[in-house]
Amino acid sequence: AVLLPTVSDTPRTDSALIKDYFNSFLLKKPQGEILSGDIIIGTNWAQDAGIYEFTMGADGSKVKGRYSFVYIFEDGEWRISHHHSSVMPEAYLAAGPVKQLAEATA
Repeated sequence: AVLLPTVSDTPRTDSALIKDYFNSFLLKKPQGEILSGDIIIGTNWAQDAGIYEFTMGADGSKVKGRYSFVYIFEDGEWRISHHHSSVMPEAYLAAGPVKQLAEATA
């Protein structure tokens, strides 16, 4: 499995690294809500992609992100084959160089 997590720059490409990420993430006591999503089901696979938001119970901070999951049916079980999550970029872009460039060329 491969995990490209929301709040870490490190790709997680084995079970130990994936477990390490989630152990650290769960210490923040996240509560998640799917805001929108789209599910596609095929033969022995499924994908789910959309927007979700986590509220961290430890400090009340919020993280809104895009996500995708790919599931495969293997050895009689559904397993996560791939997961990607990234923070929504608009908040960062609004104050950064991309906005300044857009304003300069407008």
